[in-house]
Amino acid sequence: MIRGTFFFDLDFARKWDSGLKRMNGGKGGSPHLFSDSFMKFMMIWHQFLDYRALEGMARSLVNMGIKPQYGDYTTIWHGIHDKMPVIDISGLRYTEPGTDGTGMKTNNAGSYRIMKYGDPVAKRRKHLIIIITADVRTKNIIGIESHIEGNGLPEPETAGKHITEAVMKGVTVREFYGDGASMSIIYSTWRTPSVQNPS
Repeated sequence: MIRGTFFFDLDFARKWDSGLKRMNGGKGGSPHLFSDSFMKFMMIWHQFLDYRALEGMARSLVNMGIKPQYGDYTTIWHGIHDKMPVIDISGLRYTEPGTDGTGMKTNNAGSYRIMKYGDPVAKRRKHLIIIITADVRTKNIIGIESHIEGNGLPEPETAGKHITEAVMKGVTVREFYGDGASMSIIYSTWRTPSVQNPS
């Protein structure tokens, strides 16, 4: 997203038929009608839109001929509600990571997020903090941390945690990109013997 402009990754549309064929192979009962890749696409957009708005987006994609059919908001809810993303860096050998964080208002889905993440009595709208460490060249994600404002590690300590976990999995960090506070934490991490020699 750049200044309100959203760039859609429509890879799910190109793999719609092959994805459903794989998901329904050997499956009994009613077949899947929507691919996992599409539901992952919806899951990302649910950070900005509620379920009825996601249904509207799906309808628009059908009207533009990008996908063959849409599901109502209940179908989308069942498709993404219990999904838990997993980051797999097992094949990563080298990385040049950088860490950055941002805050998302917890009221952009109405009273539900105020109840879940804020203070429903005082209607206090806390921020959901998202901190991501990713390779600056390949854009591969190394680690993600999320917490309610004031209830988790700050960005520099999170960067150190992500880098430590990557190194302990055998990843060689060639260079790190971050602000002054993050660089100080990373320097302290590098001086830890167990990180320098993970074996």
